[in-house]
Amino acid sequence: SVTTGTLPPGLSLDATTGALSGTPTTAGTYPFAVGVTDSEAVPVTATQALSITVAKATTTTAIAASAPTLTTGKSETYTATVTSPVAPTGTVDFTDGTTPIATCQNVALTAAPPYTATCTLSYATAGTHSVTATYSGDASTSGSTSTAAPVTVTTAINPLTVTTTTVPGATVGT
Repeated sequence: SVTTGTLPPGLSLDATTGALSGTPTTAGTYPFAVGVTDSEAVPVTATQALSITVAKATTTTAIAASAPTLTTGKSETYTATVTSPVAPTGTVDFTDGTTPIATCQNVALTAAPPYTATCTLSYATAGTHSVTATYSGDASTSGSTSTAAPVTVTTAINPLTVTTTTVPGATVGT
C-alpha cells in the first residue's frame, strides 16, 4: 500500500498484488512510498520510497476555414481542432500572419470531443490572409500551433442598377 505521498491522479495500486494500473491524467512529479508487511508470526514491514514523473500529453492543432475565397463584408469562420489523448482544457488564440486577431484571443475549447474553438469575422478590404490557431496547453497537455489556413478576400462588386424615367408630354418624332 501507499504509506506516504500520493500516486498521480488516474493511477491506483492494488494492495493485494502490488500491481500499479491506470492512466495518469495530470502531469507532474509524484513522490510516494510503498510498504509491505509479511504474514509471519512476528510481522516484518518493508518500505520503499519511489517517484513517478508524468509528462504533459502532446497535442496537435489543426485549422480549417469555412471558405478559401470570399468577398469583402462576408463572414469567415475559422475552426481550430485540438487533438490529445486526454481532454484539453486550455484556450486558443487566432493569428493572421503575425498579428493577433483581437476578437479571437483566449477562445475556450468545447468541453466534449472533438475539442474545437471558432473565430468568426469579416474582412473590410480585399487581400490574402494566413490564419493560424495556437492552443495554450494546460496542466495535463502541451501547447501546439496549426499550420496556416490561407484565405483570399476579393472586392464585392455591386450590381449595376438602371433607373428609367418617363418624359412627360413627349411625342414620337417631334
